[in-house]
Amino acid sequence: MKIVENKNRIRESASKLILQYGIISVSMDDIARLLGMSKKTLYTFYKSKDELVLDVLENLIDRNQEYCTLASISSKNAVEELFQSLEIHDRIFQPLHPSLIFDLKKHHQNAYGCVECFKNEFLIEKIEANILRGIEEGLYRPEINVDITARLRLESIFLPFSNEYFLRKYTIREVQKEIMVHFLYGLATDKGHKLINKYLKKDKEIKK
Repeated sequence: MKIVENKNRIRESASKLILQYGIISVSMDDIARLLGMSKKTLYTFYKSKDELVLDVLENLIDRNQEYCTLASISSKNAVEELFQSLEIHDRIFQPLHPSLIFDLKKHHQNAYGCVECFKNEFLIEKIEANILRGIEEGLYRPEINVDITARLRLESIFLPFSNEYFLRKYTIREVQKEIMVHFLYGLATDKGHKLINKYLKKDKEIKK
């Protein structure tokens, strides 16, 4: 049990540093220093930085999947589900260093593979399910091509991570909100537009 507790503590501390400063800028020395332990002790739990980064990413993805599933179950409709998902991303990935995905792809292939798996299996399935739900609820236009629309939505979610301009100038929530709202307005029926406006108004009041 003590080993599990220590690994959880290490993972959480490493996650905070990596998300804020990027993978390349954070060394095992930095993580050990933050934890108040020696680097030698740190290596008894993780054999390499690559192993620690993989654990951090797997944990973040697991949490994201758990919260996304909860959002789809607890939301009243497809539009609300997307607004709830926005809050999920805000909690998990804020702050997020703009080079994170690039660094994973270049230096940590195993961890990047987890991101790709999450993106192309779990996330695309959730997006397609949301679109079909919205169509059934009369909130999304029934004539759309679900596959094409879902793929467009999927790529738009990851767009900010391939362009550092966005995350250097704005928070991830600001960027993701603009992308999501743009997507929703193009997808929605008149009934859906009314709901989008309702949730936007509510979101604005909460953020005051």
